[in-house]
Amino acid sequence: MVLDQSQQSSSQNVLQQTTNSPSPSQRSSPSRSQQTSPSPSDILAPSFKKYQRHGRVIGVLKGNQEYPIWRPCSLRNPITVRKDATKRFNREIGIVIAKAERLAEETHSWIMVMGQHSGESTGTIHYTSRTLSEDSEFSRQQTANIVNKFMLLISDLRKSKQAQYFKLASELQQREEELEQRKIELEQKELLISEQDKKLCSMVATMASNGIVVPDDYSYI
Repeated sequence: MVLDQSQQSSSQNVLQQTTNSPSPSQRSSPSRSQQTSPSPSDILAPSFKKYQRHGRVIGVLKGNQEYPIWRPCSLRNPITVRKDATKRFNREIGIVIAKAERLAEETHSWIMVMGQHSGESTGTIHYTSRTLSEDSEFSRQQTANIVNKFMLLISDLRKSKQAQYFKLASELQQREEELEQRKIELEQKELLISEQDKKLCSMVATMASNGIVVPDDYSYI
């Protein structure tokens, strides 16, 4: 089929307009200046979406802002046996520190890890990455100050727990003494009632032997 010159010109114009017109994705996408930087939660959500059902780690900040870190698995129930809890802490804190050292060495990052089990009276376990302690004399002094402050905090917590323990022990001892005193008073009352019953029974028996009619309500024989 042969097209005349006007039809060929019209077809070329339509083709040129189609070629020059932006695609739907180009029309809908905003300019680079209009785009906003994604938040940490937007960055983490796609790759860690399967972890979101376990919730975020509590107490994580980046500066003074909350920093979302998703738990890879759900939290376990607290260990109620002190011996087992101490054993678990001593085992797991070593794993945490070993991972912190590997991260610091591989990425040249500054990391500090400190930990103390609430049931232990031994020294605080703390780790300072080589990259942080060897950067300058100032950093060594500052990290030592941070460790000392943490150890002072632990010492204050121990004193507070001991004071609370002594207070509870004192209150418990006082209540036990009160219960013991009430027990003695109750025994004395029961003894007095028993003696009065014996006297009353003796009186009723004497009255009966003398021919005095005793009402049933007052008969204890």
